[in-house]
Amino acid sequence: MNTLQDVKHLKDYDNTLIVDQHGQTLFFDMADLQILTNLGYTMDQFVGRNITAVYDNLTLEDSTLITVLKTGKPMEHVTQQLRAKNGFTYISKNSTYPILDTQGVVKGAIEFSKHYYEKQDIHVLKDYPQHKNYRKNNTIHTIEDVVAVSDQSIRVQEKMKKFAKTDSTLMIFGRTGTGKELVAQAIHNMSNRSLSPYLSINCSELTEEKIQKQLIEEGVLEKINGGTLFLDNLQALPLEAQYPLLRIIEQQKIYNQQTDSFVHIDLRIMAATNIPPMELLTNGVIREELFYRLHILELTIPSLKERKEDIEPLMYHFIHFFNAHMDVSITQIQEDAIKACQQYDWPGNVRELKNAMESAFHQAEGHEITIDDLPDRLQAHHSVDMHETYHLKDEVDQFERMLVKKTFEQTGGKLAESARRLGISKQLLKYKLAKYELR
Repeated sequence: MNTLQDVKHLKDYDNTLIVDQHGQTLFFDMADLQILTNLGYTMDQFVGRNITAVYDNLTLEDSTLITVLKTGKPMEHVTQQLRAKNGFTYISKNSTYPILDTQGVVKGAIEFSKHYYEKQDIHVLKDYPQHKNYRKNNTIHTIEDVVAVSDQSIRVQEKMKKFAKTDSTLMIFGRTGTGKELVAQAIHNMSNRSLSPYLSINCSELTEEKIQKQLIEEGVLEKINGGTLFLDNLQALPLEAQYPLLRIIEQQKIYNQQTDSFVHIDLRIMAATNIPPMELLTNGVIREELFYRLHILELTIPSLKERKEDIEPLMYHFIHFFNAHMDVSITQIQEDAIKACQQYDWPGNVRELKNAMESAFHQAEGHEITIDDLPDRLQAHHSVDMHETYHLKDEVDQFERMLVKKTFEQTGGKLAESARRLGISKQLLKYKLAKYELR
């Protein structure tokens, strides 16, 4: 690698692995640590192990790392199918480079890789941290994951950006599956606290004893000092735990028994509930003094049935995510399938839609998702007379494609300027460019 252009492709990789001159693992940074479990190892077991001992089908002759150690020459864009000792299989696309000392002697190797999984292993992507720059702060979502095409979603997105500029407490309301924690993580990662840890706590599991023992005595709050504390399922917070929590929020300090001193705690507090906030207060679910401490700002996430314009972009958003990590490529969603999803009410909201797309991804036999690939409950909502509207929609889509293409070309491919001329958001323009395969 001699020029900047030579290394640009490395940004597309998710994982980094460093071995010494004997092929023993010195360091690794993986997007999904769950893969170690799938390989049958803990983190401690993986470090120090020779790389060829991890896989059942990897030898000294065909290992990219071992080959680079022997030759001292890089190997770029190599695809390998790897099978662990326990049978777990995945595809790895690698670029591997030697590490040389000042005399040019090989002292190790570094490998950048991206993993692709088979359909039956799609579950490993459940909590996949796809944003490399934020991997260390315990989050997996950023504002890029907020698909906002409808007016309601765009307003939510605008509020998120405003709320990221303040440290005031925030209460997020949304029905089950609307994406409350996604929103909280995105706000954290837009804030000046993004370099500090984010911690999510399920309020249903909190007790007065746990607050004292785990959060205070075991130093959990000290470890995330300067970051964000997210209180999920606020409506399930036991009354007995509310006063100790209030005391921490009010005093902003905790007593450290080991040092026999008080420690100042600087945290942004966000809470989420699936019950309208004022009902928490009027029904006595949350103590009044705690409620008003947590309710300085409020953000309501609309249910999916209230923003049906977002359904099609969300479908493609999830499919593109699966495509990026699976050894399969879906390029199109049939119009019948899109209409069926738009007619459905989605009681489970975005989470249910994502699960439905995962199911359809499993069922698809080619490069297109059809109505038959969707779960039965969605097929039942498909109207047979929808075919009558196809001609008009096709004409509208054709005109829209022409207009987007012309504007994008006139601006020399400048996203912000194209969006301004078209009178739409940059995110909506990105979606349309992908939909019409214009970039």
